Amino acid sequence: MVLLRSFLFCLCVLFLSACLGDSEEGAAVQKPYGVQGIENDRETQKYITKLVEERFGAGDFLEVDRPYKEEAVRLDVLKAMRSKGYYDAQVSLFSSEGEGVYRIDAGQAVRIKEIKTVPEKYNAKLKELKLNSGDKLDATKVLAAQKKLYRLIQKESCAFKLTVEHKAFLFPDENEARLEFHVVHGEKSTLGAVTFTGSQSVEDTYLRHYIPWKAGDCFRHEPIEKLRDGILGTGLFDQVEVVFPKNAGKGGEIPLEIKLTDRAQRSVRAGLSYYTDEGPGAVFGWEHRNFLGEAEKLNVDLKV
Repeated sequence: MVLLRSFLFCLCVLFLSACLGDSEEGAAVQKPYGVQGIENDRETQKYITKLVEERFGAGDFLEVDRPYKEEAVRLDVLKAMRSKGYYDAQVSLFSSEGEGVYRIDAGQAVRIKEIKTVPEKYNAKLKELKLNSGDKLDATKVLAAQKKLYRLIQKESCAFKLTVEHKAFLFPDENEARLEFHVVHGEKSTLGAVTFTGSQSVEDTYLRHYIPWKAGDCFRHEPIEKLRDGILGTGLFDQVEVVFPKNAGKGGEIPLEIKLTDRAQRSVRAGLSYYTDEGPGAVFGWEHRNFLGEAEKLNVDLKV
């Protein structure tokens, strides 16, 4: 009898495993809209395929709306291809009964012929960017390089007003482009006084412990982000907003306002329990996460 039960149990497990395996496999291969034509560029293939899957997986839509949805996605694919450097790409859709294929004629990718900064005195920093002549004119990589160039310049300059933007000049006949990063640099600035507003229960003296700089230090965004993250990490606030002045103060000093939105600092909990040696019971608790105004915690528990 024991052997029979063991055999039946194993048989059930195998049957259920087979059913689950079939269902998971079916879910994995069920992709009503696919992408063809760019298999030679795996990075772009993966990017476009994910885009199509997300657009059609965003929610249900009526059959009457399907042609509009399909065309909207086709235009999104075309825009995405251009962002990857394929400015001559053509996208066609072949669909029937809720299934289809976006066939892409990518054409030749536009590649970067030259990279420079305006003014040219920042050209030396280009070697630190993950972007080189010969690379595709990929919008994602260009924006990442622009952001890094900003950080590199700002780290050394201490400038409060600093902008870094890019311009791409296309040469269609050559499928090449010249990429320029334009830098507008303001005067040297320093980190000034910090004012905390909005909180009704947390003492300023406690919050000031999180300021990682001294008045007069070089203006940089990294310590400001460190301050914001530190205050959020206390768990006492729902929101921490850094407000910058429109213009630097006397001597280039930048005062900051930190707007705080308090989080509920008290909570009550209750629960039931049952133990074979003690019988039924109840647990009640109360917690205050800012008892004296400097993130002190007080817990009170009552067990019955």
